Amino acid sequence: MMRKPRSQPQSASDREPASNTPKKAWNDFSFINIPYVTVDGSTITFQIQDGPIKEVGVNGTQIDTLIEVASNIINSFNTKFPCEENDAAIQHLGFALDSLAQRKKNREQRGVEGHDKA
Repeated sequence: MMRKPRSQPQSASDREPASNTPKKAWNDFSFINIPYVTVDGSTITFQIQDGPIKEVGVNGTQIDTLIEVASNIINSFNTKFPCEENDAAIQHLGFALDSLAQRKKNREQRGVEGHDKA
């Protein structure tokens, strides 16, 4: 005796949910707790420093903060889905942070760090 083939649902709304388990939020950035950085679900907003700190005070984040956050996010993904490309991205972001730290050190040695001077 031959069985009749089961009919397939016509659309996603016709299908039964696979389970009642809530969907995993892969973009959970709640671990980010930095001044001038706002996290709302999967949206991250950075208020960038406007003007030299020694002249206007701290009113935002530095560019290196964005790089650190990006590195932390990739590192978080890499713990779940490790791959050479993620490792390379993390390494290169580390190089970028090192370069910015060297730039700051050079500016401090020249007495121009925190001022609107080259």
